[in-house]
Amino acid sequence: MITLDQFTKLFPKAVRMPDTYQALVDEMIVGKIDNNLRQSYFLAQLAHESAGFHYIKELGGPSYFKKMYDISGNRPSVARRLGNIHAGDGARFPGRGWIQLTGRHNYTLYSQLLGLDLVGNPELAGNPEVAAKVACKYWVDHACNALSDSSDFVAVTKKINGGTNGLPDRRRWLAKIQHIIGT
Repeated sequence: MITLDQFTKLFPKAVRMPDTYQALVDEMIVGKIDNNLRQSYFLAQLAHESAGFHYIKELGGPSYFKKMYDISGNRPSVARRLGNIHAGDGARFPGRGWIQLTGRHNYTLYSQLLGLDLVGNPELAGNPEVAAKVACKYWVDHACNALSDSSDFVAVTKKINGGTNGLPDRRRWLAKIQHIIGT
């Protein structure tokens, strides 16, 4: 398992260190993200999504989130796909957590799966401990351990992102992590 020293070296700007580290390690154990290959794939994906565990909420303000994710914004089909069916959902359910949970649908689903009220209290998804739970549950539910075991980083990226957005940066994180923890 990645050590606190390794994590700190990799992610010196991580918020709430060492709590973030410990929450991730605890959840990686639960999710059987328990070898260097799985850990490096997992951490590379989350590092990309959070800029090295520095941002736990998507950057932008209410007008940006309305434009991008609200039913009355510039991309209503995206809003509907995210389950953002009420005015204000775009700003209420932006990307949060290490995996950037986005949209009313995902907040509702992970509320049910984790027994938390992320819909009534969406800011909870930005708590490092909850963010670790959501990320690991998402990882496991999308069979990312098996994809990691088969060394299919592109397939893992598609599961996390829905496409290959940011693939070069994700690969840079992967190389950096694997250099520190091995594979």
